[in-house]
Amino acid sequence: MHQLPLREVAELSTQTIGTSGEHYVISDLLRQGIECYRPCSDEVNTDLVCFINGSFRRIQIKTVGVYKTRTSVEVRMRDNKINNHIDYVAVYLFHEGIIAYYPYNGEKSITLALRRAKNNQHERTWFYEFEEIA
Repeated sequence: MHQLPLREVAELSTQTIGTSGEHYVISDLLRQGIECYRPCSDEVNTDLVCFINGSFRRIQIKTVGVYKTRTSVEVRMRDNKINNHIDYVAVYLFHEGIIAYYPYNGEKSITLALRRAKNNQHERTWFYEFEEIA
């Protein structure tokens, strides 16, 4: 996977990085043979509607371009949006080009571990557990 140098990534707008993530997730799902549909509006916080295993699922896409720690990523769900319509949050790591399809349960924030922390925490939710959409 080609990675942009950090200098070049810093020159991209937040909107451009987010749009890149949306297209990357759509491409990944299409490669898996999953039908994807884009909503006409974003009033219920849904970026994609996909036909998965015989039923429609709503997906919110979060693109992470800046990591707060070296061992995990955190995405926050917006309070001003209706989040109870979401079935999955697709967390796209812009620098690595990888996606986690996290089954959403109403959390205000989602933290996914990437590497073992120095304090050797055992009860962590690993990013890599969700690379396939169920």
